[in-house]
Order: sequence, then C-alpha cells, then structure tokens
Amino acid sequence: SNSAFNEWSVPQGITAMKVCSPSGMLPTADCPNIVTDVFLYGNEPTMPDTLYTTVEVNRETGLLATVFTPSDRVEERTYLNVPAEARGWAQAAGIDLPPQGYDTIQVIRTDSQVNISQPALFSAVSGRVVILGSANIEDLASYQIQVGEGINPQTWQQVGSQATEAVEDGTLGVWDTTDLNGLYVIRLTVIDTNNLLRSALTQVTVDNTPPSARITYPEAGSQVQAVRGGVTLNAVVDDQVGIREVEWWVDGKLVLTQTTTPFVFRLIATGGEHSAYMKVRDTAGNTTITETVDFKIIP
Repeated sequence: SNSAFNEWSVPQGITAMKVCSPSGMLPTADCPNIVTDVFLYGNEPTMPDTLYTTVEVNRETGLLATVFTPSDRVEERTYLNVPAEARGWAQAAGIDLPPQGYDTIQVIRTDSQVNISQPALFSAVSGRVVILGSANIEDLASYQIQVGEGINPQTWQQVGSQATEAVEDGTLGVWDTTDLNGLYVIRLTVIDTNNLLRSALTQVTVDNTPPSARITYPEAGSQVQAVRGGVTLNAVVDDQVGIREVEWWVDGKLVLTQTTTPFVFRLIATGGEHSAYMKVRDTAGNTTITETVDFKIIP
C-alpha cells in the first residue's frame, strides 16, 4: 500500500509514479483505474495509455454516434480498446467493448429557411466547394459555415466570415478543400436576434486525389495481331471514392464513353499504326489523362 511505501526509506534509483492499470502506461483522461507503481530509474513509462478509449454513443441504439445523432441521446462511454484479433477473447471474458458500427443517419426533414442544398449528402467533392442553400429566417442576426473532420467531428473550423445578410437558395460560402482528403461534415448555423440557433448538416467525402489509370493492352511500341477483325484495348482504372466517367480516345477521336467496368474498347482494324489514351474523371471531379500508347496492328 502507499502508506507502507511512504514508511520505508526509498532506495536510490527508484521512482514511484501514477500509471494506468492494467497497461502500466501513463494515465490519460480516459483511464478509469490509476494506481501508483514503482520503477527502477530510467525504466519509467514514457507513453500515454492506449488501452482505454472514450467514445460518444447513442444510448438508445448502443452504436457510435454520428453528427446526426440527436444530442439528447449522445453519451460518452469509456471502453477497453481491444485489438481486433482479441475481440473474441474479450467478449468471452465479459469485457464491454466499444461498438463497431455507427448510428444509421436519419436526416431530419429539411427546413426551408435553414438548409444546405449543395453539396448533397454523401457526395464527393474536391477543390473549391461552393456551398449552396438558405439562411433566411426572421430576425436574422448572423449565420456561419463550419467544417469538421470525420463522421462525428469534435472540432470545427469556420469557412469564411460570419455573415449577416439573409440568403435564399444562394451561395452560403466557398470552402477550399485543396489539401484535404476523407470524410467531412459541413454545418450551417443560423442565429436570430434572441440568440436562438438553427442548424443544418451535410456529410461529404473530400477527394483531391486524381484517379489512377493506364492502358494495359496493347503495350506502348508493341506490334499486335488482329483477332476476328480487331484488337481489344484493356485498361486498369482505380480511385479512392469512385469513377464517374472513362473516355477512350483512339487515333485522336473520342470513340467511347463508359461509366462502369470492365473498361475495354474494341478497335475494329486489321492493320496500321494507332494511338490511344484515356480521360478518366472521378465522382469528385478530379481528372486524369493517361499516357498515350502507340502500337501497330499486323495482319
């Protein structure tokens, strides 16, 4: 016990420290069980505890809260943060584990006076994003647009400045996402002269990474034989979020536009020199133009 520890003279080179049990690491705000431990000098823990995590849950569904979960149902709970491979063991041992899934998003019926009409819920965006909607209430004092990272942001950043002029079906703000990628929430907050708040939310995926694409057949500089009167061009196309459109350009002309896999084009020709490239656009509007492949068809 601590009292016994205090009674005997501590040998040189030993320190007593508060640590999180059972990990023995430095206590964090999430640690529910702090104990004093004794260490040889130089062997004290230096890393904060990672065994406990505090998350926001919907107390009715037991699932992780999202920004759309009604605030009166959200509560913070602390759990043992068990690695995936140990979840089965932890459940068998009766340990309460953090929920895996998120609350289903129930979007509240849109308010005609306070809403974000664009970008649409779950859409992909990139670059400079124009946020459209309405902030049009009686006794408007001000409105602001904020963005937060994740499905349930804990911190928010203001986009542009606070505005005091009502907007109806117009531009609420412009958000520069150039250096961002991933899930974000856009929040419109409207305040009236009595300091009453009304807000609207939309969840988007920021994708500023252009798609990757290349023509895999024929290879550049190759000679290929026509099969049944032509050659089938093949491509590999990939994107973090999704592909909107693939254009095949052969011999300088747009010959085919595709929106779904497989991305192939059948070139009807039994000879001659040909060139091909593709223009690929993802759902966020990023565009990639592939390298041009020159090839020769031999009869």
